[in-house]
Amino acid sequence: MKVEALFSPLKVNGMMLRNRIVAAPMGIIASHKIISSTNYGAISAWDRSMGGSALVHIPGEGVDLFNKYELDVTKEQINVAKQDGAKVACEVGFFSMVPDEEGYVYGPMDGIRFDGLKMKAFTYEKMRELAEETAQFCVKCKKIGFDAVTLHFGHDSLGSQFLSPVWNQREDEYGGSLENRCRFPKEALEIIRKAVGPDYPIIVRLSRQLMVPETYPEEDMLYFIKEIEGLADMVNISCGMDVYHAANVHAVPTIFEPHNYNAAFAKKVKENTNLLVCLVGAVMNPEEANELIEKGYTDCCMFGRSLIADPYWPKKIMNGHEEDIVPCIRCMHCYHIATDHWNVQCSVNPRFRREDRMALTQPIKTTNKHVVIVGGGVSGMVAALSASDQGHHVTLLEKEDHLGGLLKWASEGPFKEDLRAYQKYLTHQIEKSSIDVRLNTKADKKMLEILKPDRLIVAVGSASANLHIKGAEKMMDSLTAIESKAKVGHKAVIIGGGSIGCELGLELSLEGHDVTIVEMADDIALNGNMLYRIALKQHMDKQDNLHVVTQACCKEIEEDQVIVEINGKEEKIGFDTIINAAGRKALKEEAMSLYGVCKDTVMVGDCERVGSVIDAVNIAYFVGKSL
Repeated sequence: MKVEALFSPLKVNGMMLRNRIVAAPMGIIASHKIISSTNYGAISAWDRSMGGSALVHIPGEGVDLFNKYELDVTKEQINVAKQDGAKVACEVGFFSMVPDEEGYVYGPMDGIRFDGLKMKAFTYEKMRELAEETAQFCVKCKKIGFDAVTLHFGHDSLGSQFLSPVWNQREDEYGGSLENRCRFPKEALEIIRKAVGPDYPIIVRLSRQLMVPETYPEEDMLYFIKEIEGLADMVNISCGMDVYHAANVHAVPTIFEPHNYNAAFAKKVKENTNLLVCLVGAVMNPEEANELIEKGYTDCCMFGRSLIADPYWPKKIMNGHEEDIVPCIRCMHCYHIATDHWNVQCSVNPRFRREDRMALTQPIKTTNKHVVIVGGGVSGMVAALSASDQGHHVTLLEKEDHLGGLLKWASEGPFKEDLRAYQKYLTHQIEKSSIDVRLNTKADKKMLEILKPDRLIVAVGSASANLHIKGAEKMMDSLTAIESKAKVGHKAVIIGGGSIGCELGLELSLEGHDVTIVEMADDIALNGNMLYRIALKQHMDKQDNLHVVTQACCKEIEEDQVIVEINGKEEKIGFDTIINAAGRKALKEEAMSLYGVCKDTVMVGDCERVGSVIDAVNIAYFVGKSL
């Protein structure tokens, strides 16, 4: 793996970084006025600080970092982040967040802000007050030991609001022309620079554009960046917004957007200014980052989700273990907005937000056990690896001729390179382990009794759900369609609008098929998180040859058309190929039939409850570890 550029040092004003890897804040930002919230960015500070990143960010804790009752906590966070040689920066907000006594927040002009709050226009005095307060907050950051500050002038910030020609229609020197719209954030930065001194590193986070109709064009952002040369040391190039969910999927790009999402604009900044550039946005692996640095797109890269998936990947590279890096699959579950706080986890790193519950390296058990696992899908593989890591003898039985289960199909297609990387990672970990893998082996009770397991983990998975309607035998299974798209006719009807049906429909439409998705519910992809659904729909909406019918019940399949009931009326939709994507059913009975071989039997994965990668990994990992 070529990573020389990524692991070269970088001087940012008075701060020397040991490499070009920056850990993103990924939490509620610090500001001189804070609203209470949960901070996800600081939760894994220990792992990220020990993992080899050069610069680790700490956002706010939902309270004033410099309140006398929080100072010890803040200092300890800094110490934790620095314990292995990383530098630490505080992300500082440039926001009007808390309504005043009349219920108003401040902004460029009077009205209702995009988040629904009542807004009153900043006076000159209020603008100056906010800039001074922000500057004093940065001075405190410097005093307590932060090596740098990252000023959040992007996304929903006042920097973005003032730059927008729609949200800023002031008629004074702070509105109208581009020069005027840049004036307030530039003046604030001048005040901050004067307060912290010339040698203290200032990084400014910016959105190249906001991905909403009210956005400024990218040319305006480039103009602003040129204006702050000499004030900032580095600009962090992002995109989109937070509050507008349709724009949020561009701030944290989903699988439907390419890797290195903001690279083209970052290169423009490099070519037109003398500022250092830090690129963020779906920079997913070290080789990509190294190439971007080598080719002059950026000076360093900020990593968010990939350092949650594997906080230790920088050290794994340094120690020559690139093949052991756990790849992020961009599922979005680590992002609280995606799940509305219902399930904030990492699909591939069960330790995320659970560091206190499970030590990174647990002591090997004095008595090794024999763990037998039936089923080599994601759950079976993860359980096998975690049990093997504990020093147990593990036998993994798989009825097919390959491991991975549904990953074989789920990782197919143009949007799945990250999932393919995870599949490759799991397979390689199994290959290099001492696990006894037996493919083409259909387990039954007699075989299991011969193996005499101390713990039996059943992970036999799921099967396609059958539609009990006339003509169902004419349907092609969704997995067959994914594996053999050439067998799908030009006009395809997909029964089932879950994530499988929608992704398959999108892929077929991109290949030129005319596709209709029929879904019983009132919306599609309901098994996916919110941001996944938004991004999926954005890409589906671009395809004129992709049609979606919701609240539609499939009644009968004829030779070349399907009868569906929509709002009480029957309609016929013609097809060359009809595909069953009506979901999957847990093989619970098959799993239960294996109980009784040993007292310690556990069911994990889809055979217990059909779910996603996050469900498969997070349960199976601890089942394997806890014996």
